Amino acid sequence: AESIDDPLADLQAHIIPTANVLYALRRSSPGTRVLLISSAAVYGSPASLPISEDARLAPISPYGFHKLQQELLVDQYAALHGLRTCKARIFSTYGERLRRLAVWEIARRALAGNPEVLGTGEESRDYLDVTDAARAMVCIADRAPFEGEAINVASGGDVAVAAVAAEIFRLVGLPETPRFTGRTNPGNPIRWRADITRLLNLGCADAGASWSSGLARTVEWIASESRRASEV
Repeated sequence: AESIDDPLADLQAHIIPTANVLYALRRSSPGTRVLLISSAAVYGSPASLPISEDARLAPISPYGFHKLQQELLVDQYAALHGLRTCKARIFSTYGERLRRLAVWEIARRALAGNPEVLGTGEESRDYLDVTDAARAMVCIADRAPFEGEAINVASGGDVAVAAVAAEIFRLVGLPETPRFTGRTNPGNPIRWRADITRLLNLGCADAGASWSSGLARTVEWIASESRRASEV
């Protein structure tokens, strides 16, 4: 949503820093391996699930287009200058210290007694706790060939936003059921589920954790943040 509101700022935040890093590595440390933190947003709204790394890249938001441009820059430096590169396409994440995205927004509203949730509830995402995502990054850095490949980072399963919201409401003790607005932000896909075969073939078993593996811990952290904010 932020990239749609200010696409120029989003472009500048993604493209120029990436170009600067790649240019510096080419000149000063061409043997360095480059792990680009990309996004499932490069896929847009997929034609079928699960989404493999070979799926058509068709972003539908400025953020997605700019992540794809990052990937193209990495590919450029790999092809022309021999940099060793890998692209990690991260799907939906949540976790402690992540002050954005669906789980953060739903939990904050629920803690305030507001049962309203954006969307229809039928949208689905492939959720991964940020701790598991971090473990996957370490695994990729250690084991991937860095030959320009793309690797999906996700749990390998999708869950409806309605189920996510219901579990968050249960965790915060909100007795109401989620009330969906029926509205979705432009640039948001309807369904995501990743094919994580490449990730698992590297031996990154932690990536297949349940979507809710860290949800209770995350909601407790969000609650503590809300309490701290109310005391200020």
